[in-house]
Amino acid sequence: MAENESIDDILKEFLQRVRAAARVEYRDELVAELLSKVTSDTAAAGGVTLAPVKGRAKAHANGIKPATKPRTKPKMGPAKRTPDDVTAAAAKVMQFINDNPAKRAEEIAKATGLTTKELKAPIRVLIKNEKIKFTGKARGTAYSAK
Repeated sequence: MAENESIDDILKEFLQRVRAAARVEYRDELVAELLSKVTSDTAAAGGVTLAPVKGRAKAHANGIKPATKPRTKPKMGPAKRTPDDVTAAAAKVMQFINDNPAKRAEEIAKATGLTTKELKAPIRVLIKNEKIKFTGKARGTAYSAK
């Protein structure tokens, strides 16, 4: 009886493996059939066809893990100016305005060697501290000492 039981166990295991293999084969055939039907139906209906898989998505579709790119630091512009930098620029601007009243930002920038963008913070500080006054609007704004 022990031999019959072991033979029965072996047969059961063999049948389980055959059934599992048959399920996998059937599933693969079914998927292939459905995909061909979907692509032919959409083409016949003039609809959207499936685009080929490209790049990293193709690697995932094929079961291949794509290589990861090393992380790079985000691109950053120049470092922020310190309050001391702004104060130094404000002193330079104040000196120029004292010597040359009613000048526009472009003229101040040209004389001090700063850009008009770099002038915004020092001028804002000087106006806030009531060291200078301004007249006009936009590019026509002129700055003078108080």
